Amino acid sequence: MRAREFLDLLEPLDGAEVDAASLAAGITDAIRRRRLPAGVDMPSERDLADALGRSRGLVARAYERLRVEGLAHTRHGAATTVGCCQGPWASSRAAQLAPLVRPALRPAGSIIDLREPRWELLENAEASEGDRAPTTTITDGDADARSALLDGLGSHLESHGVTPGHLHATGGVMQAFDVVLAALLRPGDRVLVPALLPPRLRALLRIRGVHPVALPLDETGRADLPSWLSAIRSRQAGVALLTASHAAPTGAVLHAHERQLLVEAADQAALTIVEDLSYHDLWITRPPPPPLASFGPGAGDRTLSVGGLDASLGGRQSLGWIHTSDHAVSERVAVITDTLGAEPASGNLEVVARSYAGHAALHRRWRDHLAQQLGIAIRAVTPVAPRITVAPCDGGPYLWLPTVGIPGSQLADAVRERGLLVGAGSSWALGSRRPEAVALAVTCSPEELAAALEMIVDEARILSR
Repeated sequence: MRAREFLDLLEPLDGAEVDAASLAAGITDAIRRRRLPAGVDMPSERDLADALGRSRGLVARAYERLRVEGLAHTRHGAATTVGCCQGPWASSRAAQLAPLVRPALRPAGSIIDLREPRWELLENAEASEGDRAPTTTITDGDADARSALLDGLGSHLESHGVTPGHLHATGGVMQAFDVVLAALLRPGDRVLVPALLPPRLRALLRIRGVHPVALPLDETGRADLPSWLSAIRSRQAGVALLTASHAAPTGAVLHAHERQLLVEAADQAALTIVEDLSYHDLWITRPPPPPLASFGPGAGDRTLSVGGLDASLGGRQSLGWIHTSDHAVSERVAVITDTLGAEPASGNLEVVARSYAGHAALHRRWRDHLAQQLGIAIRAVTPVAPRITVAPCDGGPYLWLPTVGIPGSQLADAVRERGLLVGAGSSWALGSRRPEAVALAVTCSPEELAAALEMIVDEARILSR
């Protein structure tokens, strides 16, 4: 951006009186007001100094203040850019996000595991009066309790455009996936899956004896849609397990037009889509498009939706659910649920129902927590940007840290020696590789995340020497 154009976006500055602090404050205000979006190249220090009639050193000190605050970063041999990471979080929100939390001292030999989402942090969180869930009393063995809970789930899905169908409850999300795999596939069958898959689902596929066929992702972690459509239309498998449609684990969300194309291709190929909706309500800036089952009149017949209710606010129990509009599939799911003993224990229902009664407020609190964690990550990696950057997620509780010149698997191995377990793109891949990134499930406490990021930044400095 030219220096004069840049200055026009700021509040008027008195060139004779401006100093590094006031220049940095003016740029910060423009970022907060979204006049300067993320990714904009700011003028060079020399050009801006000439336009202001001040010294280059003054501009350099102002830019340094912005870098320290996480509002800009300078690439070696290139311009200074608004934002310390990729995407919109780098600018307009970064100035408002919480400062870096001091890492808590960990006992020797303790482990921080950020490979899978855990919501224990929110267990004792205080809710505002408006966020408190209505008290719901459910007694063991009360058959109406399950019906009431599933009716509530059905209404929630209908609010997203999913037509009414059959709902089945299981003891957890992984049990729901186990039931679906057993209902749709036999050992030796092939199933289409995103190239990056959560470790627990990879293990479940091995246990069930089905062969995953990787659907490639692009360099940003989003679906390589032409390849996905080609795989579906060529009938490489009869079932597609699309965990990536709602941001698990790459943080990317399929757009509405992409969902429409997938549903149409699946209908033409007589392929069944299993969509993971576990993270559908975990977004920060904007909600994702509706579920796949809402696209087209016949979409529900070709789509099974799987999700879960995490009851960690009130206990350790959880509940998984399966939705289908196909009566025959519903009958198979019911038989297998009973055969596997996958139904939820009646004692869990009170805890789950109490959490679900206030699910909208609960999800708001989770989203606030994710925003706070993202702010901590942005500030933590600023000192080593762009060696490590923050890849913002469209949804879901994961955060990607792309690295430059450091394979993600090597960085993951290095921090493992210090007691931190993170996911590396290369170790999660089934087909393609994404070696220069590590993934963190950021549902931990702020102190735990800060400690983890401190280790990652330290190891990145060492490995890049």
